Formats: sequence, C-alpha cells, structure tokens
Amino acid sequence: MDVSYLGIPGRGDIGGIFRDSNRNWILGFNMGFAYATNIQMEAISLLQGLKLAIQKKLTPLVIETDCQELINLINNDNCLYQNIIDDCRFLLSEAGTPPLKHAFREANGVVNTLAKNGCSLDSFANLILYYYPPVFAISVFDRDVIGTAWPRQISCCNDY
Repeated sequence: MDVSYLGIPGRGDIGGIFRDSNRNWILGFNMGFAYATNIQMEAISLLQGLKLAIQKKLTPLVIETDCQELINLINNDNCLYQNIIDDCRFLLSEAGTPPLKHAFREANGVVNTLAKNGCSLDSFANLILYYYPPVFAISVFDRDVIGTAWPRQISCCNDY
C-alpha cells in the first residue's frame, strides 16, 4: 500500500495491490481524496486494504508499507487518527493478525504508480478495483515481478 499527496494537507490518493506468493497480480485498488494528510491517507490505505482482504478472502496476508510512522501508530496509542488506527487494529485481528512490515518505496513501484494515479481520478472517495494490472501500471508491475533493482533515493550531507 502507498499514498501520494499534493500539499500538506491537500489533495491525495491511496493505492494497494494484492499478490500471490509468486508476486502475481490478484487485485489492485486506488482512491482519490480532495483533502487529507499523508498519515491519514496511509491509515486509510491500510484500512481499505484490510477490508478488501477480508471481503475477498485474501488471507493469509503479509502487509508491506513504506510508512514506518504508520507501523509505529499501529503499535502505540494516543494519536490524532486514533479512530482509524483502532479500526485498522480490529481488522488486522479479523484478518488473522498478519505481519505489518516496512518496505522501501523503491521495492514496490507498482503500488506507488497506483497511488499516484488516484490524483488523476475524476471522483473522490470512490474505491476503484483493478482485477488485472491497469495499462498505466503494466510496465512497472512487470519490472517489480522480475525484481528490477531501483536506486534508493536518500538525501546526503557532509558531516566532515
């Protein structure tokens, strides 16, 4: 799962993909938002993914996110989005308490592509499902499946 946003807070979107153990496409999704914050969208992305997993019986799961802050919020209390986080915790337990792992954004380009596409949707807050890789994501999905290495983007500084 991943998110993309324009401004803090501002227009944004979520995206996610379900794959089998061979990294084949099972189901993808995205949704646009008129106004949200980054962490709010990360939590909503997890929530929507869990709802789909339970509805479509896509368990057992291993969940990957590039948002370490979301993982920290799931494991702690007292945050601005506590209601959404509590819903995520409940659905995590309903889905068999799958592991929630950190993955760098570069490790899953297709999810990033799905999320960025959500900003171009004509409607907001409507979950779009993709039963096959959409045209805009096919080349990125194919590169993900074969394990194409992407350079890690980090900021540099001199401490000398």
